[in-house]
Amino acid sequence: MTTFTGINGTDGANGATPPPGNDGADGGNATAGGSGESLVIDITEENIQELLGGQSLLATSGSGGKGGGGGHANAGAPGGIGGNGATGGQGGDLTIDLTGISYTEVMTIIATGGTAGYGGGGGLGGNGIAGTGGAAGLAANGGDNGDVLIRLTDSTVITDPLHPSARLNLTAGFTAGYMLGGFGRTGSAGDTPGDGGDGGRGGDGGTAGVLVDSVYLSFDTGFNSHRIEVIGALGGIAGDGGRGGAGTTAGQYGAGGRGGDGGDGSDVAITFTNNHITGTPADERLKLEFVLNGGRGGIGGEGGLGGADLGERASNGINGASGLATLTFSGNTIDGGAGNDTLVLAFARGIYVDETRGEEWDPTGIGGIYIDLANGYMEVGGQVNSLVGVENLTFEVQNGIFVPGDPFLDMADHIFAYGSNAANQILGSNWAPGFFYGRGGDDILFGRGLNDRLDGGSGADELVGGDGLDRLYGGSGLDFLEGGAGNDILDGGSGGDTLIGGNGNDQYYVDSNSDIVTESDGGGIDVVFAAFNYTLGNHVDDLTLTGTANINGTGNDLNNTLTGNTGDNVLSGGLGNDAYYIQNAGDKVVEANNAGNDVIYSEVSYSLVGRYVEALYLTGDTAVEAIGNGSANQLYGNALNNLLDGGAGVDIMVGNAGDDTYFVNVASDEIFEGADGGLDTVYASASYLLSAEVERLILTGTAANGTGNLSNNVITGNDGNNVLDGAGGVDTLVGGLGNDTYYVDDSLDIVTEASGAGTDTVIASASYNLTGRVVENLTLTGADDLTAIGNGVGNKLTGNTGNNLLDGGAGADTMTGGLGNDTYYVQATGDKVVEAGGEGTDIIYSTVSYNLTGRYAETLNLTGSANIDALGNSLANTLIGNAGANTLNGLGGNDILTGNGGADIFLFGLGSRADTVTDFSAAQNDTLNINAHTGGVANAGLVTQAGADTVINLGGGNVITLLNAVRADVLAQIVW
Repeated sequence: MTTFTGINGTDGANGATPPPGNDGADGGNATAGGSGESLVIDITEENIQELLGGQSLLATSGSGGKGGGGGHANAGAPGGIGGNGATGGQGGDLTIDLTGISYTEVMTIIATGGTAGYGGGGGLGGNGIAGTGGAAGLAANGGDNGDVLIRLTDSTVITDPLHPSARLNLTAGFTAGYMLGGFGRTGSAGDTPGDGGDGGRGGDGGTAGVLVDSVYLSFDTGFNSHRIEVIGALGGIAGDGGRGGAGTTAGQYGAGGRGGDGGDGSDVAITFTNNHITGTPADERLKLEFVLNGGRGGIGGEGGLGGADLGERASNGINGASGLATLTFSGNTIDGGAGNDTLVLAFARGIYVDETRGEEWDPTGIGGIYIDLANGYMEVGGQVNSLVGVENLTFEVQNGIFVPGDPFLDMADHIFAYGSNAANQILGSNWAPGFFYGRGGDDILFGRGLNDRLDGGSGADELVGGDGLDRLYGGSGLDFLEGGAGNDILDGGSGGDTLIGGNGNDQYYVDSNSDIVTESDGGGIDVVFAAFNYTLGNHVDDLTLTGTANINGTGNDLNNTLTGNTGDNVLSGGLGNDAYYIQNAGDKVVEANNAGNDVIYSEVSYSLVGRYVEALYLTGDTAVEAIGNGSANQLYGNALNNLLDGGAGVDIMVGNAGDDTYFVNVASDEIFEGADGGLDTVYASASYLLSAEVERLILTGTAANGTGNLSNNVITGNDGNNVLDGAGGVDTLVGGLGNDTYYVDDSLDIVTEASGAGTDTVIASASYNLTGRVVENLTLTGADDLTAIGNGVGNKLTGNTGNNLLDGGAGADTMTGGLGNDTYYVQATGDKVVEAGGEGTDIIYSTVSYNLTGRYAETLNLTGSANIDALGNSLANTLIGNAGANTLNGLGGNDILTGNGGADIFLFGLGSRADTVTDFSAAQNDTLNINAHTGGVANAGLVTQAGADTVINLGGGNVITLLNAVRADVLAQIVW
């Protein structure tokens, strides 16, 4: 080994510290470190092996000297200022220039640039005795590392079998130095403390590069490698800021010094141009290694604290920028010579990743790689090179150095490698996705780590994807395809191919039954695409038929997904819980009984009748139908207007969006609809309760009952005797033929009946009116005070326990009030009011003559103007006439009679008891008929004046009191 070493620069002197007794004197400034010696080594037209007398050249330029530290100041009033540190010396540059040389065997050149010196620290500020404390001096910057360059031009390097590699290894200088900033001293009582000094900046890493141009590199038999490595220096680490001085008075303290900025890392470059790389006439492996490692930026210094931990910390310095890496690779010719030769390209970056700072070095990308072996063409980052006699390609990663996924090769680009018509071998890498095409011949293509695309072309090819999401296409011939890890796509092309997916969810494309698909247990969810009759093998999950032919697909014992094509398919899932995708109404699904829980997804109308399938989903954008079978089915619609018919069995039907129609024949069938699921209709052949968000129910067959929900429902009965209940909402209930019963809970509910369509009953929990509705009976429920109004037919109105108003309207109605103080409106003499004793105080309003006999009603009020009569009962009645000439007869009980207008007759029979007439008027020609008591014999003594009233005492407790009546007028109007 031959060694060249430059002389190091001298260290700078420290600043002087004043002698004692010089109160408040400043510290002296330091002197800078000297620069290291630069070296230029120039070798031309020599056999370098003879010149060096060994196998390697080691050269190092001189290191820079350290900068001196600033002197410390003395205490005083005020204290002195600390001296400033001095800059570290520059590292020496190194240039090795090799021109026109020749070399045999191993060639190793290691060149190291000079390391920069540390910057000096600032001196300490002096204490304040009766005044201000002195500030600390400033720390100095570190020096820069030396630049390094190796140039190898117009030369020849030949290796032999005993020495398998020629190595060019270039190492740039390492960390530039740094020193901490000085500390501020403590001030005395009442004094202002001094500030801490700023930290110095770290030095830059320098630059490093290799130029190899117009060099002849030969490979002998064996494993040969030409390696070019460039390692950049790290930027210098900056100094920390000094701490401020502390005062003894509260709130007084010096400010901390700012942290220095980190130095920039080295830029590195390799230029490899116009070279000729040749192998001997044998099976050679030609390897070119390029390692580029830009320097990491230095870490910025930490800001100093204010004195006594009272102040805020000063700002930190800025981290230095990382160096850039540049590769120029153009104009080169690589000639493998005779034999089956392999070109190995290795691109890598170095190890300098600062994990403690959570960041990675980010070098400049060189772009993609494009290689065409048939046409002898190679591009590296868009730079053109030539290939001759190379059959195989390998793209490698430097173990232990390169980090997969590094952007040194632009990940937006790929490695494009095209084989020739001979048998080629192309091996990918882990740092860029590959697109490899074998062309003719029996090729081996290996993708390795990323998302690769491999195309074998013609011939019996072997394609291995490795890790990543790979796509493998065998082309023509009997090919072997192995996906490896990841979700891969394998297409054997024509010929009987072997396809092995490996781990991951893989896709297989087969073109004949001679193709063999192999999957391991637990190898992912895999699918085969076939354009012919196909049966899934072991451990393969799914099958998709392609093309338009009428072909069949058969599953295995797994949970398969079978998808038909546009032809008429027969799909058989076998055991397992299978899923079928249907595109054609002619598709047939074959499932055995108890062969799993299966589901069909169909774009067309489809029926499960005759098929042992449990679930059917409608898909696509067409309004289609789903028909169930005798099992408990699940039917799902699409977004359009679907018809869902579960058939026999307890079914679940979900219409989704659209105006859907459901057919149910079991009361326990379940229907699910969303809030915006359209206007939906259920046809039920069994009694049915509408689920939420379904609007219409139509009873068919012999179904008896229909019940709505909280929506505004339309419920239609059949020809039987139906019970229709709208539940919440404003509902429309249509009974049809039969004696129907309606339950309404809203006065706006509509009940529709045709004439002659049976005797129908409305049961209402709200006031209700039968006007315009051909319904006979109306029953009020609950305890609220409600109103029931009849229509033109003979209605039967029944009240609840509240205070009801019952109005039968025209027709001979029967009105039963029940408990509560009820009010009746009578409009026909045939109307019947039914009240039991003790059921409240009730009143009847009548437009016709009416009597209370046999009715436990207390009050009868005649309305209108007709000459009609009112007849009471044995109770204490109140009889009120209208404007006509009325006859009012209270019968038994203590009655109150009011004639109102007209010539009224007040008729008192035997046992009339103590009655009162409230408005007797001789002027209106009212008449008192007491003939039943007097037998036609006048007896004025029975009539007496009692104050403003006239009293007629008929004996036996029968007394008539006429309010505000004159005896003479009464006597004149009595019928004896």
